Amino acid sequence: MERKPRVSPLVPTMAIDHHLGRVHVGTSDAEVKADIEQMVARAAANDPRWTPALRRQAVKYALWSHHRNQAEYEWLMSGAHGRPRLSLSPGRRRRKAAAPRYTPEEERELARRRTAAKTQKRDGMGRFGR
Repeated sequence: MERKPRVSPLVPTMAIDHHLGRVHVGTSDAEVKADIEQMVARAAANDPRWTPALRRQAVKYALWSHHRNQAEYEWLMSGAHGRPRLSLSPGRRRRKAAAPRYTPEEERELARRRTAAKTQKRDGMGRFGR
């Protein structure tokens, strides 16, 4: 699939994506192009910032997004994504357990400090006492 086209921030990509989300993936490129051109023409009637270059960018983005939707649909329906694995099969490698960050003595010291800090907060003693 081709790269995402560069478009101006003035091109309403979210509105285009919303519109294409409601269009069937089997719709032809010509129909999508006509829909987007019509949508842009309505917007351009009220906004002078819609230059011919912005209109081309909107159409190009819409076609790219439509092709992305088609590719996602094809991938989903092909079954290539596989089924979710519920258990670890013997063929898959297990991750090594992470090394402990602290020794048991350090863990006890940290727990003691946390408890002391909570006790200070509960008793109303701040950093400098009362």
